[in-house]
Amino acid sequence: MKKILALALALVMVLCLAACGDKPTGGNETVNSLSVCLASEPDTLDPALNSAVDGATMISHLFSGLANNIVSFVTAIVVEISYRI
Repeated sequence: MKKILALALALVMVLCLAACGDKPTGGNETVNSLSVCLASEPDTLDPALNSAVDGATMISHLFSGLANNIVSFVTAIVVEISYRI
């Protein structure tokens, strides 16, 4: 009797853990969000006025995509100019 009860409890625990999983996103969908846990809300998002670590983290995430876009844009211009020469 104890073995059956232990098996039933183990089965219930496994099913509870399986229910906690995330649902998969369907196919090739991309998620354009970023979740960051900060200690407090930053006072400003202006890089020149920021003096706190939490603000620096937020600014880093905000401007990282901008820097990548600028680098790819400049690279495309250089390739186009060198192609014309």
